[in-house]
Amino acid sequence: MSRAILFAVWVSALALALPAQAQDPARAFPARPVSIVVPFAAGGAIDVIGRLLSDRLSSVWKQPVLIVNRPGASGSIGAQQVAGSPPDGHTILFASTGLLQNVVLFPTLQIDPFRDFAPISEIVTSPVAFVVGSQSPATTIAEYVAMVRGRPGQLSYGSFGAGTTSHIYGEQLKGVAKLDLTHVAYRGEAALVPDVISGALTGAFVSVATAASTAKGGRIRVLAVTGSAPSKALPGVQTLQAQGLQGFEGIGWFGWFAPAATPKALVEQISRDVNQALTDPELVRRINAAGMDAVGTTPDEFATVMRADFERWNRLIRQLGVKAE
Repeated sequence: MSRAILFAVWVSALALALPAQAQDPARAFPARPVSIVVPFAAGGAIDVIGRLLSDRLSSVWKQPVLIVNRPGASGSIGAQQVAGSPPDGHTILFASTGLLQNVVLFPTLQIDPFRDFAPISEIVTSPVAFVVGSQSPATTIAEYVAMVRGRPGQLSYGSFGAGTTSHIYGEQLKGVAKLDLTHVAYRGEAALVPDVISGALTGAFVSVATAASTAKGGRIRVLAVTGSAPSKALPGVQTLQAQGLQGFEGIGWFGWFAPAATPKALVEQISRDVNQALTDPELVRRINAAGMDAVGTTPDEFATVMRADFERWNRLIRQLGVKAE
């Protein structure tokens, strides 16, 4: 009788355990192809890195990992798609620091990065480079500042869009160095760079990848980078901080996010998998070649970075009066 009772208890326990195991989202993931939503147009550096990561994770997860480009509204269209997706790990947002900046720049924005997403991992970081045309008389930041001060109100700098990081840093440079410069907003770097090369603009903040590739052709001169350390992609180029201009220590990042209700165990599993992929030497080499540094963090570490960066960008954007037009 006792054996029969024990057997019945064992069968009941097994019956309860199996459904629980089947419902464990971390164990079931991925059950189908995974979509990585990039809220920018195809072809940019982050799009390339997303595809490199997707190749490696497809092998790990034994499912296709697809890059889906959803550009528009300063990244908000792609972010909204992911925020409204099922919280099962199969739709992930690959967003930039702009996700935080947009909260300040667009007061009516429906997306809240802290409410609507679960941070998975900070994937890469990247400084921004300040460049001038190769024909510019300025060969250092000090010379650039002196040149602009000598012609107050007569010169202009460019950005790859109103409210973008290049615009924010441009206004910060004006404030820190006390420059009287006119801002000219372009629709992306591709439109901006030719006017820097021609000298129509005195300079601009651009991505390190763009700065490195264009400088190799001798068409522009890189005067400085943001951040607290030089960029591996631009050896020999000093930071703005090292050249006496304080306040440019921050750098941008790109990271992965899941919908807010995604179970913590699943978020942590995806984080471990992507961080493991970021240890691949060839992937790291290609990330460095794109002017970025591979990072890889836990969800909690990324959340801490986000909070600190939000406070910094919020204060800076309001202080400078930057508007997204």
